Amino acid sequence: LAQQVNDGRGNTKDCQTSGMTSLGGVPEHTINWNVTQLVKSSLESLGAKVVLSRRDDTGWGGCIDERARAASESNADLAVSIHADSTAQGEDAGKHGFHMIIPSLPIPDEKADAAQSGGGLEASKMMRDAYKSDGFVPANYAGVNDGLQTRADVAGPALTQVPLVFVEMGNGSNKEDSAQLESSDGQLKHAITITTGIVTYLLTG
Repeated sequence: LAQQVNDGRGNTKDCQTSGMTSLGGVPEHTINWNVTQLVKSSLESLGAKVVLSRRDDTGWGGCIDERARAASESNADLAVSIHADSTAQGEDAGKHGFHMIIPSLPIPDEKADAAQSGGGLEASKMMRDAYKSDGFVPANYAGVNDGLQTRADVAGPALTQVPLVFVEMGNGSNKEDSAQLESSDGQLKHAITITTGIVTYLLTG
């Protein structure tokens, strides 16, 4: 995990992180995997071709630069990075909500900059709107502004040369968010919303 890889901005960062664990003890990778499977099924039923970065919930998806390279080489209409956030080792009652991470612009790589300042930003806003329309509340922490958080320290968007949406579904340190992320019904609700955001972009973007 600590292997240093290109961060897309002239520096390096850790290859990957272990991810959060929800208050109920469910690891982030499992939450993400379950939601992704539902999204994949929905999109394929609509005729989309879906390529995942890992084959199962026990496999290794590669370092962040490898994932970004695979997305770029796929020439996908849209890449979607599905995550769940955390703000504390234990419970953090005051911080809750979803957000989309968007990269600080410009990005040094011209192709990545074009992808993320154009389609990536548009798709992120559409995903944010889908979340709000489905009753999810934007995050109230970490400088999130109406469901969008601008960051220069997240390598994926800075390395990906196709439009990318980076979804943080909720805060696993918050009791209510965590319960929703852990439950089958909650995961289905997230999957429906994510699918809606993707389809909206593909049809109108």
